[in-house]
Amino acid sequence: MQKSRFVLAAALILGQSETYGFSTISSPAATRTAAGSASKLQLSDENDDAAINSNNGNLHAIRSIKSSIKPIGLALLTSVSSLFLPQQAMASAPVTPIKNFKPPDSKAIALKKINDAKNQEKMQEQMAHQIKCEEIEEEQGSAARAAFEKDYEDNLVREAEERSLNRKKLMYGLTDMGICPFVDFEGERQVYLFDHGIDLNKVPATKQQKEMMNLKRDKKLPIRRQKERFLVKCIVEDVKNQGEDPLKYLEENKPKTQEILIMKERQLDAVVGRYSQLLQQQGSISGTKADTPFDVEAAIFGVVDEKAAKAAGRAKAAAEKAAAKAQKDAVKVEKAKAAADEKAAKEAAKAEAKAAKEATKAEAKAAKE
Repeated sequence: MQKSRFVLAAALILGQSETYGFSTISSPAATRTAAGSASKLQLSDENDDAAINSNNGNLHAIRSIKSSIKPIGLALLTSVSSLFLPQQAMASAPVTPIKNFKPPDSKAIALKKINDAKNQEKMQEQMAHQIKCEEIEEEQGSAARAAFEKDYEDNLVREAEERSLNRKKLMYGLTDMGICPFVDFEGERQVYLFDHGIDLNKVPATKQQKEMMNLKRDKKLPIRRQKERFLVKCIVEDVKNQGEDPLKYLEENKPKTQEILIMKERQLDAVVGRYSQLLQQQGSISGTKADTPFDVEAAIFGVVDEKAAKAAGRAKAAAEKAAAKAQKDAVKVEKAKAAADEKAAKEAAKAEAKAAKEATKAEAKAAKE
């Protein structure tokens, strides 16, 4: 009777699993076990029905066992079934990308800050000038103010002309060093510094700042830059010998200069060797020379007339020749002066020696007497 109670309890557990929709182990062994248990439960149910009909007290006991085992059975089925169920996916909300996202332009932000500061400084200077003008007018009259403002404007014009002249000097000076002011990072940096007063080496995310860092890290890079600028310098000298403006040539042929800057190391070394050989053999890479080579000074100071340029060239050559002659004459004069000084020193030494000898004789004669 006690055995049948436990069998009935197991049957109730299985029955509760079906009632609540739990699924048992889906393996073949579990299926056979469940089938065997079901057949046994059916037999035990028939025996239990007879027992229950014969004894009402047993029914009460079965109900007590059923109510006490029901929670345990549910917990057991839940834990067992969880072993064979797939793990829940760690899902999340879909991430939607931001359309047309652009990272902040560090270079533009830094330049804006610097330009804003410079504009603020200019505004303060203009305000100070306006205050000065009003003070002069109040103290000395409107005529004095007009004269002061005219002098101020004239100074601005002179500064602008001088600045334009200095800019030309900078541009042609860079070309003479083989630094292209339109392509070379250093050339761009110096031109921008002159025009805007901003050193791009100190501005974040600029090519110049990256170049500066690379030059410090890579010991071979400075040597490569020297080779590149040697080639550009050879081209500039050849263009000048042909009577053309090297600055204009570099501006119109920026892609060709860029090709030099991106050459592979072996190709760069080969071109450097070839240019060096040509310079030794014929003085320039092309070997051609115009009757009137390009005059940088004429381009800087604005001498555009051909006759004037030739005259300036002749005057320059004559001045150089005269300076060389003057230097040569100065050397001759120095040599003559040195020879004269040396001769005078020898004569003085000879005279001193003679005087000393005569003095010695006189002393000896006086001693005898």
